[in-house]
Amino acid sequence: MVLMIPVYTLEFCVVYAMRIPVVCNEQFISQFAPYFNFKYHMPVLEQLLYFSILACFYMSVSCFKLAFTHNQDKGMKSYFFKRCRDSTVYKFLFFFLKHIQTLVLICLFFNGAQNLNHFRNLGFMLFFVIYTASMELYRKTSKALVLFVAFFIVGEYFYSLEYHRFEIKGETKLTAMQKRFEWLSFWNVSNPPNWKQGSSIFFRHTPNIFDWAVLLLMNLLNLINYFFRDKKEVEEMQQICFDGIREKFTQTLYNAIRLKNFVQSYLIFVLLGVLLYFIGKAQVNLISWIFFVLNALMLSFIAKGDNKESTNMYTKRVATIIKYYSTFILVTDIVFVCLIGEEPQPNAHSYDQELLKACPLLYANLDLIGLRLYLDPARHPNPAEQRHMLKIKFFSYIAYLMVSLYLEATYAKKIADQREEFEQCEEDYRVLFEWEENVKDEKTAGNIDQADGRTREGFGHRGDPDGRQAARGQRGSGGGSTAARAESDAPAGSE
Repeated sequence: MVLMIPVYTLEFCVVYAMRIPVVCNEQFISQFAPYFNFKYHMPVLEQLLYFSILACFYMSVSCFKLAFTHNQDKGMKSYFFKRCRDSTVYKFLFFFLKHIQTLVLICLFFNGAQNLNHFRNLGFMLFFVIYTASMELYRKTSKALVLFVAFFIVGEYFYSLEYHRFEIKGETKLTAMQKRFEWLSFWNVSNPPNWKQGSSIFFRHTPNIFDWAVLLLMNLLNLINYFFRDKKEVEEMQQICFDGIREKFTQTLYNAIRLKNFVQSYLIFVLLGVLLYFIGKAQVNLISWIFFVLNALMLSFIAKGDNKESTNMYTKRVATIIKYYSTFILVTDIVFVCLIGEEPQPNAHSYDQELLKACPLLYANLDLIGLRLYLDPARHPNPAEQRHMLKIKFFSYIAYLMVSLYLEATYAKKIADQREEFEQCEEDYRVLFEWEENVKDEKTAGNIDQADGRTREGFGHRGDPDGRQAARGQRGSGGGSTAARAESDAPAGSE
């Protein structure tokens, strides 16, 4: 292992150096050129060789590192939790890092919200929806975000090497493959690759700094997520951090809780306003109609407002149905846009045309179902208006999902509080009932003891107040034995 590290390093440097004109023209290097100057018709194969060498190099370094730093992540987690017990700053940092992935995904989603019809933006929206709906799933599959971002970095580099294959000489119009790669976010029309055939392809591709920054951020999120995978340990640490903050900032925490309760008391009206806004903006189709029915049903239960457990239970169930339905529609719509496309595809071999051939009736009613936008033939919207309509559609689904998640959690808490209060009242009545039963038992036992005492003290009191008859009865019944004892106790010769 130690020997292979310098071998892979030398191999990569030599092979890569022989492709750089400034290096390979040196007199010392040129004498080794026949041994390393391989000609490939496809630059991708050459890059594959470099990638294989680098992969072996990093694998060797990783094995060498793990031999000395086993369970590095576990050590970092232990250090972080130890600091959380001692430092107030780390206590606040604990709560911030626990939910940082939601903040990052929201920022990435809104960064690409202006043009959702791209694979990168759709992918981040998909991760945002799934991981928001299921935090447990994020704890188990956070590495998928790293692979997702790495896919675009590799794709951009691939297109920068092979873009000549996908263009037509003398044509300024984009080909179908160029449009597909542009939709995949492998290149940007405003900044296309510019190296010419016959020139060196090295150092021509300018890396996208934003993509590399997002990749580092996703790796950091994956490391942070390792700290919070053990649910039981995290709950214990969360309670410790909350108690520590409460002891040190009692008044501040009290004011924060009061502010939170005040905001929550009016937040539900804001959320209802958001629902009504998106219901009014929605297009007329089957998917929107089902959303309208479910939201109207939920609003009716909220407007009832009697705070009965049955009403809260029905409200929570409807919110749960909206949560699952909106998640399903979002995932289905994103997959549909990725595979079929938001707009009809003229390519005869595309999935869009295959769907047309297989299910013409379904294809003709995609706008009625809601999988595609309904475009008024009398006034065809321009591309900017279509992007805005698509954004409103996806934003409405996300709004339904977020509101349903909040209402589900709110009414679940109300139901739990009501049941706890009921159980507490039941426990109080049970304790009171047991106390009354114990008092009755004690009184009954006391009366019996008093009656027994009176019987023992004057058990012949009605016709024999002194107990003489009873005493004579006892002597009569036990006279024989008394006489026998008297005879046995008498001294010898008393006859």
